Amino acid sequence: MMSGDKEVTMHVVTHHTVEQLQQLQRKADRPSMVLKFQAIVLARNDWMAREIAEALGKSTRTIR
Repeated sequence: MMSGDKEVTMHVVTHHTVEQLQQLQRKADRPSMVLKFQAIVLARNDWMAREIAEALGKSTRTIR
């Protein structure tokens, strides 16, 4: 990690279960919505923003 970087925990308000989010992800017709659902599911599973960004091939800034 570069100096000045810090771990960022994703804050996600619970409106849906992880299973419901995964179902919404499967039904999503736009790639941007699929990505958002993937990020939310990972955040709900206690992944850090950096980990989510790396897993999805996006920047941490995009994921936040």
